[in-house]
Amino acid sequence: MKKKRPVLQDVADRVGVTKMTVSRFLRNPEQVSVALRGKIAA
Repeated sequence: MKKKRPVLQDVADRVGVTKMTVSRFLRNPEQVSVALRGKIAA
């Protein structure tokens, strides 16, 4: 059985941010606060 790959919304829901914040982190991490970078990367 195949595992479902996580999408931006899955990560956002788990961390408690919007999917745009996750997208911004992936495209340009400097635009996201250091605290949020740590939460998203974890």
